[in-house]
Amino acid sequence: MINNVGASYDHAMFFHELDDDTVSHLTKLNVDSTNIVTKMCLPGMLEKKKGAIVLIHDLSTDYEYDQSPRFQLLSILSVCAL
Repeated sequence: MINNVGASYDHAMFFHELDDDTVSHLTKLNVDSTNIVTKMCLPGMLEKKKGAIVLIHDLSTDYEYDQSPRFQLLSILSVCAL
């Protein structure tokens, strides 16, 4: 299973400027979906006694997110997904 899910908000915003729906949506998309898909695929892998789970994170964005408090939520969610 290769998981490369992820999304951001439209433009840089401070955390306190994000509305609750955006925070909830991004959390579900970036973290919860990874757990759900892994849980769905894992039983088949265990039954076959083979398989791998690969989580892909776009490391090219780390510098931009880490340096900007306007991407605080994305930095947090990236770490949670890994």
